[in-house]
Amino acid sequence: MHSISERAAAYLEKVPPAIAGSGGHAATFNAAAVLVRGFAMPEADAFPLFMAWNQTHCQPPWSESELRHKLNSAANSTRPLGYLLND
Repeated sequence: MHSISERAAAYLEKVPPAIAGSGGHAATFNAAAVLVRGFAMPEADAFPLFMAWNQTHCQPPWSESELRHKLNSAANSTRPLGYLLND
């Protein structure tokens, strides 16, 4: 059985890239929500995974402060907490 972090990292690999001018904000917010709402990860645990995804899936990559803001916003979203834990 894989850890939540391993499962979340594998899931992020399948999340579409975030491209500026082509829905990049929504794609990045979705990735943040996957971590903090879908896998119910604390923001501190989610951040390294989110930062790694940012480097490989975002054009151009977001700044650290922008990523932290997106994680915080996603944590306060109305998506059900833990909705990906049983998948």
